[in-house]
Amino acid sequence: MRAWLASIARGRRSKRPVAVAARQVRVSVAGGYHPDTVRADAGRPLRILFHREESSTCSEQVVFPAFGKSATLPQGEDVAVDLVPVEPGSYEFTCALGMLRGRLVVSPAGDTTTGLRQAVSRPEVTTTSTRRPS
Repeated sequence: MRAWLASIARGRRSKRPVAVAARQVRVSVAGGYHPDTVRADAGRPLRILFHREESSTCSEQVVFPAFGKSATLPQGEDVAVDLVPVEPGSYEFTCALGMLRGRLVVSPAGDTTTGLRQAVSRPEVTTTSTRRPS
């Protein structure tokens, strides 16, 4: 451990892999996926927490064909789907029948605008009253 700390102090790079924190996104399932677009960075682990709020059999499963992953979504429970998208692009996720559809949009690694796009797509609304007291 000391040698590793000393190498950092001298400016040398360690050969140890650096753990990247997984990004977590919540998606509710009720007549569709909400939100229906999830954004991620290439190479960064992603955990999507699905919460199925309905009893429709169509929404019992979510499928990520490009990643070869699927998960059963019991009603009223959180189910995590862990992915590490490597290639930038747009990937579809659906229910088992293909009726409910969502999209995973993967930006190139190091693209600092991903968070900005998310903030712009869901802006906070602030209201101020211009009415003066009588």
